[in-house]
Amino acid sequence: WKPASLEKWLEDHSHKGIEVDSYDVTIFPRESVNNSVTKLKEEKDKDGNYSAWFFDLQGGRTEYVVTIACVIGKSRMKGEQFVTTLLPYGPEKPRGGVVKSITTNEVEIAWEPPKGGFTKYVLCVDPNVSSTKHPEFMATPFLERSFYMNGQIGSAISFDKERVQNYTERELSNLLTDRKISGLSPGETYGIVLKTKTGGRFTRRPIFETVMTKPMTAESLSMEEVTPTNATLKWVAPEGHKRLRAFRILISSFDNKIKRELAVKHNADKVVNSFLIDDLAQATSYTVVIKSVCVFESLKTISDEEKLTFSSLPNSATNLTLENRLPNSLTIKWEPPLQAQASHKYRLAIESASIGYSADYSIAGDKSTFNFSKLPDIIGTGVTYAVRVEYVAMPVGSDKEVTSVPLTGYFTTKPLPPTNFQLGPEQNEVRFVKSASGNVREYKVRYKSSEEGSKAEELIFPTQAVSATTCAVKLEGLTPGIQYKVNITAIVEDTNQA
Repeated sequence: WKPASLEKWLEDHSHKGIEVDSYDVTIFPRESVNNSVTKLKEEKDKDGNYSAWFFDLQGGRTEYVVTIACVIGKSRMKGEQFVTTLLPYGPEKPRGGVVKSITTNEVEIAWEPPKGGFTKYVLCVDPNVSSTKHPEFMATPFLERSFYMNGQIGSAISFDKERVQNYTERELSNLLTDRKISGLSPGETYGIVLKTKTGGRFTRRPIFETVMTKPMTAESLSMEEVTPTNATLKWVAPEGHKRLRAFRILISSFDNKIKRELAVKHNADKVVNSFLIDDLAQATSYTVVIKSVCVFESLKTISDEEKLTFSSLPNSATNLTLENRLPNSLTIKWEPPLQAQASHKYRLAIESASIGYSADYSIAGDKSTFNFSKLPDIIGTGVTYAVRVEYVAMPVGSDKEVTSVPLTGYFTTKPLPPTNFQLGPEQNEVRFVKSASGNVREYKVRYKSSEEGSKAEELIFPTQAVSATTCAVKLEGLTPGIQYKVNITAIVEDTNQA
């Protein structure tokens, strides 16, 4: 304290040698034997001020009345009084740490009460932290310390009802030893300081912690472009996570023979993220788990898992060929895929859009040929059919069948032959009734004499040449008196061969 104005006046006027001899400083309540201190006039410091210490006080919530009185000779003046409290002890960190649990929008903290009494706790939360390093609690005011990037003073915002977007403070009961801080944002860092307070004085040893909430899970998880050996995993990253750094992906087969864990770096420029999973086993059931990972210096939080199951496709059959064809049937064959099993199956389909015909069949997985019989009469002759062969498997651990990429071929049935073949009224003329098949493009007339070593002659007769049902063809270059063998064949166009 500064010297009394009376002391200075007496010094300046030297009134009859009277001067202030000392100051009596007392503290109440009396908690120690040294509850009164006498400071002589000569005990000023270099700045001309006086100071006195009282030790062994109980502190806590006790309010102390300090009286400072001037003493002149044996006279003690009334003196000046003020009321104060001691600084409270700070709360203690538990051995297991301050943080009990963390979710996407809530952090639960716990602490041990301080040794002495105090009035209340003050909980401070700041979302604008710059580091996880130990803050410097020195002589600078609390709100100006380097723990915070902003210097905003506390407000009365409730943690429970509002999102914490700026520095906030809240007073808590001195009976509490834990607290849930709600209204936080997912995947964000927060500086938390817990102080004790008695009267208007704060402890010099608060506890502090930098925490980071858990991020949200990845969204719209899907598996696309699945093949026997590859698949593309796609997902949408959670929005508004400035600490989001990567995604942790775990891939495991149902039998656990294949198990991989990997990390994919987050690309903030992409709305939809993707990752190619390769080296898969065909016709196998897999589980994919993805988690969002936020990182800030030494802190790391991981989201809850997002999970999906999928099955790789079985290998397809190969080398689909035609084994035999008739006007109303097609026999096909193929090479089965590796590891084909009788318990699996083939799904076959035949279709001709031109006549509106389609049919599906299913056969055991150990077969490699099939006869499409009883195709439509007349309209189904000389027609090109699309044939599709799919290998179907039931992966272990899955309740859904998976189908291979279809093996497709196009095959044409034989057209019906022309009918009513006979000699015409003209010399060297033959007549026949056109084939009942609608797609006949032309007729090939082939004739050869019965003489040994003779050469066969061929004549192509387009169907457009005659609109009538009965066609007449004149054979050229015949020798009279020689027997000839004549064949007439209906021809349709085939996508594989004419």
